[in-house]
Amino acid sequence: MTQPKLTVLHGHGPSLESPSIGAGWDDITAAIARLRPDVLTVPYVMLGCTDGRHAHRITDRVYRFAPFEMSAAERLTLHARDERIRIDTWLAGCHWYAQLLTTAC
Repeated sequence: MTQPKLTVLHGHGPSLESPSIGAGWDDITAAIARLRPDVLTVPYVMLGCTDGRHAHRITDRVYRFAPFEMSAAERLTLHARDERIRIDTWLAGCHWYAQLLTTAC
C-alpha cells in the first residue's frame, strides 16, 4: 500500500526556551509562592502550541502559566465541548495576575 504524501505549506519550529533565572522568572515564582506556598515552581516542556510563540518576536522570556486551580475533570473541558471554568477559579486567577503585575512593574 502506498503511503500518502504530506506537504507542509506553512510551518514553524518549536518556540525558544525561556530562561528559568532572572527577574521575570523570579517574579512569577514569588507570585506562585504567595498563592501556594506549599508548591515548588519548576520549568517544564510545554507540548501544546500556544500563542506564546508569537511573543518571542519581542522578548526572549515567554512563560506559559495559568494560575487556575482545577480538578482533572475540569481540565478535560479545556478546548473541548462545553469548555468552562468556575467563577471563583476565574476571579482568583485574575487576582493572581493583578498581584503579579502590581509587584513586578
